[in-house]
Amino acid sequence: MYKAGNSVEQVFGGNVIKQGDGTPLGFNFRSENGELVNLNGATVEVKIASKKGVVVEKQAVISDQYTVTFSLSQEDITGSGDMRIEFIVTYSGGTIEKFPSDDWQRIRITPTLEDVEKYGVGYITFEKLTEELTQGFQSQFDSFQSAVTEQTEIQIQRVENLINSNPQPSEIVDMRTDAKGVVYTTAGERLNAEQQMVGSVSEVSWLPEKITQALNDLKSWYDQQAINIKTPPYNAKTNGVDDDSPAIVKALQDANSKGIGLIKLFGTVTIGSKISISGNVGFMGNNVSKTNIQPKTGYTGTLFEAKGQYRSEGSTVVANIWFENLTFNGLEAADKALYIKGGYKILLNKCRFLKFTGEFVYYDQVYDSWVDKCVFDYSAGTDLTKPLFMLNYGSGDNTNEIHFNGCRWETFNRPAIKLNSGPNGYETVNEIKFTSCKWESIYKTDFIVLNGCANVNFVLCNFAIPIGSSSDTPYYGIRAIKSNSVHFVASEVEWFVSGGDTSFPFLYADSKSSNISFQGNLGAFVYNTRFPIEVESGFLGLNLYGAYENGYPANKVTNAADSVINMVPMLNVVGENPTVNVTYQKDSKYYKWAIRPQSDGSLNIERNGILYAKYNADTKLFVPSGGAYFSGGWSSGSLLRIGGYYLWVDSKNNLRMKINPPTSDTDGIVIASNTPFAWYDATLLNGFTHYDAATHVEYAKDAQNNVFIRGASSGGSVARTVFNLPVGLRPSRDQYFVTINDPTGMYMANIKIDSSNGNVILMAASSPNPTSFVRYDITFKVEG
Repeated sequence: MYKAGNSVEQVFGGNVIKQGDGTPLGFNFRSENGELVNLNGATVEVKIASKKGVVVEKQAVISDQYTVTFSLSQEDITGSGDMRIEFIVTYSGGTIEKFPSDDWQRIRITPTLEDVEKYGVGYITFEKLTEELTQGFQSQFDSFQSAVTEQTEIQIQRVENLINSNPQPSEIVDMRTDAKGVVYTTAGERLNAEQQMVGSVSEVSWLPEKITQALNDLKSWYDQQAINIKTPPYNAKTNGVDDDSPAIVKALQDANSKGIGLIKLFGTVTIGSKISISGNVGFMGNNVSKTNIQPKTGYTGTLFEAKGQYRSEGSTVVANIWFENLTFNGLEAADKALYIKGGYKILLNKCRFLKFTGEFVYYDQVYDSWVDKCVFDYSAGTDLTKPLFMLNYGSGDNTNEIHFNGCRWETFNRPAIKLNSGPNGYETVNEIKFTSCKWESIYKTDFIVLNGCANVNFVLCNFAIPIGSSSDTPYYGIRAIKSNSVHFVASEVEWFVSGGDTSFPFLYADSKSSNISFQGNLGAFVYNTRFPIEVESGFLGLNLYGAYENGYPANKVTNAADSVINMVPMLNVVGENPTVNVTYQKDSKYYKWAIRPQSDGSLNIERNGILYAKYNADTKLFVPSGGAYFSGGWSSGSLLRIGGYYLWVDSKNNLRMKINPPTSDTDGIVIASNTPFAWYDATLLNGFTHYDAATHVEYAKDAQNNVFIRGASSGGSVARTVFNLPVGLRPSRDQYFVTINDPTGMYMANIKIDSSNGNVILMAASSPNPTSFVRYDITFKVEG
């Protein structure tokens, strides 16, 4: 059977050689994980093809378990030019693998002087043209251009003369002669000869000597702008075995002293001790799949470190450090790939990080930096608290303005990212932006942990979270602790099946977090016995702007509070279908709340499809359907306030009101009593009787603490107690009243209410029959 290989890495020999040169060429093969392929017991066939087809097929030699070699002789190649190489490896078990899987390995064959009879046009390639050309080179170039113009004019005149001559020669015949007067048998022979005359600048002998020298000087200058660690005096082996740390340290020293900003890495760079960087330098590989950085056997530390001081510690930051086109492989041994402290303008571009036991990348007090198109995968180690990428607050200073663009985190068994602010209560990790990033893992772990952070934005991102089991420790896509201003824009969340029976929430926020918003998000919620968003009691500020579940407006929120009312007023909605549904789970009961804007500008608040309250935008009042209910005590801190009046329910379930905040349970006045208003028959004493059935002596008390006495009595005697008022209906001071002493109203009587015991006493009467009729129409107020 066949399977696709990955990449080929040339370890010795050149990629431009002369035809017939027998110099051995050596190559290593790497698997899709960037690891060297073991060739023990295998055979390797090499095929070389030109543009016309395969020109060489031969067996290569396996010089050690990882290296394959071959050489070319004069009879191996027909012609010269760009060649493509493919290796076919047959393993001892019969499996055949082709290298490389993407494109081909390439080599150029140049002709020898025996093959090239005439000089022709040279082939000059520059990796980069800059504005550093000197005035002297420009002058030489102008001179050369003038000479070319003169020759062009001569040739134009020659063509005109030929055309005007009689008989006219054929243009094809004319093409057989080149600019130097060399005549070829055919025009095609001339073109082929000129195409084959390709070489380095030094081989372009048709150019004036000064131009050739200037071009060589320019090429030399460009080569001096970067350090190649494989060349002298560095001589790095980059074979995945020998320690290349000394070569890199030497290269950094020279780069710093000479002002060189780029160090080129090739092959498999092996680090045997920590590399310290002071700033203003970049490391570049030729390809992320072909340039690998890994620890030497036995080394378990950090590969690269840059430490500066920031704010409270000092002002010596490490700045302008970048890594590009590199694969960092911890080999399940090294702790970290990069540790940056006190850094500024740090760039990671097109890099891959895998198999580190600690944090792959650790930023401590880093600001204004970028991570572009990087991949973090295959976490190793047993400490599941360490994230793959850590953004830390340092010693109380900020880590901020970090931009992640087009990055991916895959196959991680611990948090992919952690943003960790300090214990001082300030959000010292802030202004973090993720754009077009993706997180996907089969492991049941928090994807991202936000601890004391602010202003974290996810735009066009994707989260793929595994389905779990109800017995699992809860894990979340985002776990927000004491964080605020976390926003998701046009991002997607999906749960994929991996043998579980429940999907845990995508977002969890504690009660100290606030202001989290989703705008235009699409979620595919599978097995959602737990809801996509879960917040603790007291959380405020969840904003949903046109967020959809499976294309429908049905966002679900689990809140552990006794009431979801704390969250509902904070919801904001816009869009063509502005209805926002929030499902609240309490124990085994589910309550579906909906906020539905109306054409008159008001908002309907519905619960389980029934109107619960209406909010009027003009009066700023919620009008409950069926009446309001207040259960807060005087000290609850959540009293209803109307103007300057405060309302609360006292311990006897009476509704009270006061113009200022209450200071006790019985402060203010009762405006609604829990006890219904009722009349009670007085128990008459000392020979007094009710005058008749229609005028029994009765007393009552209303919610405002007004006491009422009505009816009439007869019998008894003057200066005696008629009846006694119970506790709660007695005045705080003695009360005196004048009342009617006969049915016609001609005579009067005096009544006293004793505040000490509640006795109602007939003090005096003017009627000839003083006790035959006494009327009671009395009202007074008692204290609460």
